[in-house]
This record gives sequence, C-alpha cells and structure tokens, in this order.
Amino acid sequence: MKLSFSALLVLFAAGAMAQPNPGYHQPLGQVQQFLQLTDAQLRAILTNNREYNEFGRTKQERIWQVQSEIAAETAKQQLDPTALGVRYAEIETICRQMIERATEDQKKNTAILSDAQKAKIQVLLDAVKLAPVISEAQSGNLMGTFTYAPSYFRSDDMLM
Repeated sequence: MKLSFSALLVLFAAGAMAQPNPGYHQPLGQVQQFLQLTDAQLRAILTNNREYNEFGRTKQERIWQVQSEIAAETAKQQLDPTALGVRYAEIETICRQMIERATEDQKKNTAILSDAQKAKIQVLLDAVKLAPVISEAQSGNLMGTFTYAPSYFRSDDMLM
C-alpha cells in the first residue's frame, strides 16, 4: 500500500495531536492542579494576567524612553535639574501605577477563587514565609537534596 505525501502528513499530524506534547507547558498547570481550578477560572486568571502584561509592556516601554531622555539630559554640559527631576518623577509614577494595577489584578484573580481555594493560597503564603528558614537550614547542611556539590556550608568561621 502506497500513501501519498499529503496522506502521510495528515496521519503524522493526527498522531502528533493524539500524543501529549512534552514541550508544551500548561500555563499555571501546577497551580491549577493544587488549587483544583476549573478551566473557566484558569482562563479568567490568564486573561487578567495577559491584560496586565500588555499594560505593563506599554509602561515599561515608556520607562525605557524616559531613561533614554535622562541619559541625554545627563550627557549635556549644563544639567537641568528640573528636566531630570520631572523624568525621574515620571518613572516613579509609572512604577506606582504598575504596582497599583498588579494589586488590583491580584484582587480580581483571587475573587475568582472559592473559599477552599483561597485557603490553599494561604498555605502557599505561609510556605513562602519559611523560604529564608529553609535556605538557612540548607546552608547549614541540615536538610536538602543535593543535585550539585555545594561549594560550602555555613560554619563557625563565617561568624568572624
């Protein structure tokens, strides 16, 4: 039996679609599993995040532009403190806008969650608080799974 090239291509594509793509990474896949997010919840969160990313991209572009203006101003023989101050203030204002928007969007994302899912978020927040303790315990060779040879562990000679 001889198959045409297009028939082989269709069979190959169908087979590839049937197999999970090992290179494909499900956005927030582990979070979706941990929180047991529905597909609708995940889509809403990803949409909110995509909208923030677009907002942030335009703000970051403006910051780069203002930084370029600052470089041009500081390269001048005679500095103009007002021109520099206005530009630095604009960058700070943009940063504050981004923080405010990120906070608002985080509230929108958590509002999508059920009470049980919000409780699981609290578990993650509590775990984050332990990160410095975990790091210190690892550096003290009290815990850890080594995937590489550590260059050193914390010792008393580091106290001096």
